[in-house]
Amino acid sequence: MTSPHKTRRDPRRLTMFGAAAAAIALTLTACGGGASKPAPADSSSASAPAAASNEELKSFYEQKIDWKKCDDFECGELTVPLNYEKPDEGSITLALIRAKATEKSERSLVVNPGGPGGSGVNMVKDSATVMFSRTLRQNYDIVGFDPRGVGQSTSVNCFTDEDRDQQMSDSRMPNNDDQSVDEIKKAAEADVVKCKQKTKPEELLSQITTPNSAHDMDILRAALGEEKLDYLGYSYGTKLGAQYLSMFPGNAGRMVLDAAMDPSLGIEEVALDQAKSFEESLDHYLESCAQQTNCWFDGDVADGRKKLTYWINEWDAKPLKIDDGRQLTGAAAFEAILLPMYEPAAHEMLTEALNLAIKQKDPSGLVFLWDLSNDREMDGTYRTNSSEAFRAYNCMDYKLPELTEESRQESRKKFAKEAPFYGEALSESDGCAGWPNAGAAAQDRFTVSDEIPPVLVVGTKHDPATPYHWAESLQKQLPGSTLLTWDGWGHTAYGRSNMCVTAGVDKYLTQGEMPSKTSC
Repeated sequence: MTSPHKTRRDPRRLTMFGAAAAAIALTLTACGGGASKPAPADSSSASAPAAASNEELKSFYEQKIDWKKCDDFECGELTVPLNYEKPDEGSITLALIRAKATEKSERSLVVNPGGPGGSGVNMVKDSATVMFSRTLRQNYDIVGFDPRGVGQSTSVNCFTDEDRDQQMSDSRMPNNDDQSVDEIKKAAEADVVKCKQKTKPEELLSQITTPNSAHDMDILRAALGEEKLDYLGYSYGTKLGAQYLSMFPGNAGRMVLDAAMDPSLGIEEVALDQAKSFEESLDHYLESCAQQTNCWFDGDVADGRKKLTYWINEWDAKPLKIDDGRQLTGAAAFEAILLPMYEPAAHEMLTEALNLAIKQKDPSGLVFLWDLSNDREMDGTYRTNSSEAFRAYNCMDYKLPELTEESRQESRKKFAKEAPFYGEALSESDGCAGWPNAGAAAQDRFTVSDEIPPVLVVGTKHDPATPYHWAESLQKQLPGSTLLTWDGWGHTAYGRSNMCVTAGVDKYLTQGEMPSKTSC
């Protein structure tokens, strides 16, 4: 049996939902209610993995991709070193997909959906015609890839489908969790044992880092025959893009960083900022719901918060039974309720789900949202390993503070004060106990060269997952960059906002010119 409140045991679990945002947008679209729709580089930077010589990496940089038809796309594989410090001691493969330009093109645009743990292969396969404009698809081959540790690439694996189902039923909110810090750490260590048993090679666990993924992208650039990397990254994909700019400034081309992360922040700062932004999005939803005749509560926003908290605690104490044998706990409901904050078009779906659960004790709507956020298919299988990959990247990329009973209580109080609804669930970092070489890729500071090309940063004013001030901060850290702002709600802008954003991004990518209008 897996440990209680498993969904919280992944470090800062809520930051993962960037990958799920695209999924819910596609689902809504399908239902008719959706959103609008080369030579090796010098890797001597202090931010890069310890550098192997260019000669040692030559064979990786000189490889050619064997593209083969797969449905309406082309698929291939890329070989990269397992460990860039020791490139002759093993390699791994990355899964690739390419949507060929609808008109003749000699340029490739590499894309990343976020996460960390999001599948670029699935992103292109599922949404190439939804997220990317006609202009972009005319001018670019759209190339998606599963980063190391993710999806169809050499991946991290820890749990069976049955394990993950049990995690849903066992999960508990912090206020209903009586585990000690020692018990939490032991549970995390037991999970790592499972990861070591199921991940091949086991050494991959300590090599799933953003700097390594950025180095992988440079090999991908060379294998695509591109002198410069043109790139569109969403959410965590902006952190990956910023890392690439830091490590390979001379190889960067036109780069769009949408729903920007601030690479200068530590994980606790990230979590607290997110918690406060989700609070704002929750109030936006509750205010909207209160104006509808079918809303599940009567009263104002404060009343909605009070009742939502009541029901989550009620379901945590008495989980709702699901037809397939699982149970919907309050923590699982909490996670399900979070997902529509990414896409306001899903608010109506959330209202219906809460009406069913509260008035009829029918959890089916909330279960659907939970399954969607966790990539669970109707047949009970999980489509991706996104949660395992998410844990791996965060355990390696961040230095996590030592969790003690005292620090646990202090953190809970701090987060609960700043974010009364979301804060406590984001207040702990306990999932990396026992992770091999945890924190090895953490950087004391983020730096980039003045030689980087002009970068287009895109920020959404009311983004719950990547607060707008992160975009402002990233733009200031990237010399010569421009900030394109969408005054909207939800996560990311390009592909789901308006024609102003679309035109600005398209102009930059296809013509190399910054948008003349930077407020949309």
